[in-house]
Amino acid sequence: MLQKVLPQIENKYFDTVPSSKVPTIFVPVQDRFKWLKLLYNESMPAEDSTAGLKNIPGVLGPIENPFERERRRLYADPVIDVPLIQYKSKYNPIPYLSSVFYYSFDYPLQVARRFFDSIRVVKPSRYYHQKFRRVPNIWECSTDDVICIYEAECQFRRDMKIDQEILEIVDRRVHVCRTREGENAAFRCKELLELQEQVQAAWKVKYGDIGTTIDAQKVLQKQKNRFIEDRYLARTNQKVAVQ
Repeated sequence: MLQKVLPQIENKYFDTVPSSKVPTIFVPVQDRFKWLKLLYNESMPAEDSTAGLKNIPGVLGPIENPFERERRRLYADPVIDVPLIQYKSKYNPIPYLSSVFYYSFDYPLQVARRFFDSIRVVKPSRYYHQKFRRVPNIWECSTDDVICIYEAECQFRRDMKIDQEILEIVDRRVHVCRTREGENAAFRCKELLELQEQVQAAWKVKYGDIGTTIDAQKVLQKQKNRFIEDRYLARTNQKVAVQ
């Protein structure tokens, strides 16, 4: 009976409070959006495309493109100017030929492109962060309440998508860090590697070993079995300690 499941399961396995630095999967849903926003929201300059956009009541935004901000965070390395010493000679025809090619073909194209970009009307892109209204969870629904079970299932699938996005962001950052650092990745990417292990372990504890189709009822039964097993092991350890 779903309505008779112990409410401690929610606090024990679903809504564990995260630490100050590690965004685990077992966080309340109102905090999951905060962690997802923190993963995207780094110290990046805001884009001008969000200027002048209206605010929607109850929705966070408008904000800049989160995918573009994440791309800049991963791939936008600081530009370093290195002086290049060239030995020029007036008898070398290559610089003259390259200058003729540049001012004959490349430079006119750049001027034309700048002109058309200046007169083009660019429609600003709107990105909003929608926060859905929370509904009762699956363990709070009665077995004959079909509407409550359906809403809880939809809410569970949205939460799982957020957890998947967190996994993808962490994996992408680890891949970029390993590619950039090369042989020094074990030292330079230590914090990201530890974060990846913790997030993957949290995902496996909650969603792992369920099967190809994951739904709210299967995850609930798994957490209930883990709760019963932990209580059984605790009683067994107490008996062994007394003996």
